[in-house]
Amino acid sequence: MPDGLQYPNQIYKTAIPQLSITIMKIQFTLLSMLLLLAFVPQFTAAQSETQDYQLTIDSEMKMKIQGQAQKVDADTKINYYHRRESEKLTAGLNELEVKASQAGNTIIDIGQDKHHFRDGKTITKIEDANDELKQLLKDSFAEPICEFQIDEKGERSDQKVIAKKGAKALIDNGQIENVTFLHPPFFEDKKEWKAPTKFSLGSGNFARGELTYKVKSKKDGMVTVSVLGELEPSGKQGIFEIVNGIYNVSGNQIYDLKAKQWDSAEIKLDIKFELALKDKKFADGKGVMNVTLEATDEVTDAEDPKAKSKAGEKEQSSKAGGVEQNVN
Repeated sequence: MPDGLQYPNQIYKTAIPQLSITIMKIQFTLLSMLLLLAFVPQFTAAQSETQDYQLTIDSEMKMKIQGQAQKVDADTKINYYHRRESEKLTAGLNELEVKASQAGNTIIDIGQDKHHFRDGKTITKIEDANDELKQLLKDSFAEPICEFQIDEKGERSDQKVIAKKGAKALIDNGQIENVTFLHPPFFEDKKEWKAPTKFSLGSGNFARGELTYKVKSKKDGMVTVSVLGELEPSGKQGIFEIVNGIYNVSGNQIYDLKAKQWDSAEIKLDIKFELALKDKKFADGKGVMNVTLEATDEVTDAEDPKAKSKAGEKEQSSKAGGVEQNVN
């Protein structure tokens, strides 16, 4: 073979393996990118989970004001959500409904969400509301109200109020405490633990204390925990100061090990307190509050005062059929 043909042939022999290696590298890079694109949506979706809850507070109070007895009953329903993204928990309100009666006569009957405000049977849609009410509904129910840092046990820290100014009235009235009261930390490796608690009394007043949580049983990945303790109320009701009060707390909560969140609760608060004016007793009260929590996928609508979440209609059989493990 002439010398002039040998050089191109050597180049050919050298270039082909190099080209093959280059093509293989390109193919490997493309395959890596396709695999990455395939996994990114799943990873992103798994980092953000939202759960709706229905909190109900039914109270029956007997007040004695300067010797005269009065009975006050109140029912509060709060539908809210927790959105968890990695180590951040964001909470917000979906709907709020409050009814109260004194001596059998209705004194409060309101419902509100991001679409409506209801006062008794009178319903105002957000598009028909004045600017102040429109901002209240939008900022209170269409935007989150607070966020926390949260660890794998559910312990919260670094609370931040992120609500806009239209939600100030509800924030000042204790709604952040309402959406966190039945969400204490859960320790899978412990049978008993304590946690500080803050229960909203409305009007910026709170009952504070420490509750004890004790594992009672495990069934189908659901852990039943007893709750017991005392809370001390403090604050003012108008010109009166809350004194000599005690809230005895008892009941059960259920934790979902798979979802890693609280699923439901039934808590009873036995209450007694006094109202004082200038260090002199003006009135005293006692009564019972029954507090329930249910994880739900449905948000009720304030436009219909009779609307109810289907959370209470869950089939009990969905949590039955397993072998219950009692924990001593």
